[in-house]
Amino acid sequence: MDIVGKRYWFFGLSLLVIIPGLLALIFWGFSLAIDFTGGSLLQIEFEPGKAPAPAEVVALYTSHEIGDAVVQSSGESALLIRSKAIDEATKGDLVRQLESQTGSSISILRFESVGPSVGSEVARRAAGAV
Repeated sequence: MDIVGKRYWFFGLSLLVIIPGLLALIFWGFSLAIDFTGGSLLQIEFEPGKAPAPAEVVALYTSHEIGDAVVQSSGESALLIRSKAIDEATKGDLVRQLESQTGSSISILRFESVGPSVGSEVARRAAGAV
């Protein structure tokens, strides 16, 4: 097989993939996570077998007007919740409501908030690393 002789065909095939990808990045950009835009991460653990469905937690966050909450199961009885930035009072209220809904005691494994200024610094350093 003469790969070198057909190099222009392979260059063209590469351009057919690269150019639409670059255009998509220019027009739609990147969807950045809370690490870059700022937000909160709450990891909570329920009693075994009493963890609510992720959709129920998203509905609770939506009722508190906290949009874009992403809920992931972590193990059998733990949830990892990423959302826009919330303060300690809101976090406490959410945890209390989850406890009353599930009838389970909740232990908070981790709660972190990242501000947008820290996020922009991380984004700038990540771009520099690339």
